[in-house]
Amino acid sequence: MDLSGDQSLLGQVEGRTIAAVTGWLGQCDVTWRRQVAVVAINMYTIFKAAVRQVLPHVVPVADHFHVVQLLTSTNHEADKIEIYH
Repeated sequence: MDLSGDQSLLGQVEGRTIAAVTGWLGQCDVTWRRQVAVVAINMYTIFKAAVRQVLPHVVPVADHFHVVQLLTSTNHEADKIEIYH
């Protein structure tokens, strides 16, 4: 989602591979890529690695949906997990 514009979906690619994510990011305009400061993503290691490869200057953060999903789908005790917002 692009929070600076109409907040529409920026893109969606098939597959959960580094190549799929880096391929899509690599096709984006270099000027746009340089302006990205924060990426909210599913913290799946493949996605983090792909973002780091193409956008090494950004701060990756876990999106709220996936944080809640992690808390509700595992046996983690909520008092052991710190969430900052």
